[in-house]
Amino acid sequence: MFIRSNGMGGIQRRAKEIWMSRLGYEWSQAVIIAKHQQLAGLIGFVGCGLLFGVAAAVLQYLDSN
Repeated sequence: MFIRSNGMGGIQRRAKEIWMSRLGYEWSQAVIIAKHQQLAGLIGFVGCGLLFGVAAAVLQYLDSN
């Protein structure tokens, strides 16, 4: 459910519709999970961008030598 519900907009909506109604978490737990889910998505997006940027720089450096 962590990955499947990632496309839903808003922390409160995701907490209410997924983590509370479908999986039975309490409000405080559901909000914490939804916040962590949003943070994980952001870190994944930034991390992939950095990874591809570093890989491109390394390939460019190796190509110039």
